[in-house]
Amino acid sequence: MTIIFRQACLAAIGTFGFAILFHLPKNRMLYVILGSFCTSLIQQYIDSRLDQAFTGALLATLFAVWFSEGMARLLRTPATLLLTPLLIPLVPGGSLFYTMQGILLSDGEQMRTYALATAQVGFGIAFGSLAAMAVVHLIADSRKAKE
Repeated sequence: MTIIFRQACLAAIGTFGFAILFHLPKNRMLYVILGSFCTSLIQQYIDSRLDQAFTGALLATLFAVWFSEGMARLLRTPATLLLTPLLIPLVPGGSLFYTMQGILLSDGEQMRTYALATAQVGFGIAFGSLAAMAVVHLIADSRKAKE
């Protein structure tokens, strides 16, 4: 559990750096760092329990989208401004690197192993985003129908 916590802290630090490059307003920085820490913690914890990467990326993305939508409404800021840095820790950089290395070294086993992990995370992020936004739009539509 200590390793998971440490990795989540490092992800939050990395997100802080990305948020600076993304020109995120300073008064939004704390919320993005907190959300990034939680997003990474969810993914790391689930990935440590399961043998595949899809579920961790899916659930972490669901949290990231709902967190950014909620904070965007509270802070009166665009949700994309908060969501983009929150998803940075989920990007499968390591497995993508090893996939490309396997291709360049003609190591088919390495390429297949890491390409599968990369695809699982990518599809987890995509499906998580779609599912979370579908729920957000259903809630928004039901509120509009009540008015």
